[in-house]
Amino acid sequence: MLSVDALERVFDQLALAIDDVGPNNEGLFLTKLAFVLANRLGNEGSVQESIALAREQLSTPTRLRVELTARPELDAWTEEESRGRTASDKG
Repeated sequence: MLSVDALERVFDQLALAIDDVGPNNEGLFLTKLAFVLANRLGNEGSVQESIALAREQLSTPTRLRVELTARPELDAWTEEESRGRTASDKG
């Protein structure tokens, strides 16, 4: 599992890459990225679960939710938390 800091770096890098490819190539880029990551993950069941989780989370666009089974306290980040506060900081 990635740490909160690592997830934030990935989020930033992904946002920059999407901006770089432009709106006309965004969908194709995200599809190719999904295929590359699925191949590297190497587990069809995990890929299918990830697809379902991402689809479910579309219904809550104001929250960045990441399912981290090893660290359930980080299961749901708010936008505020994704800018620097972790779930444990809210204590």
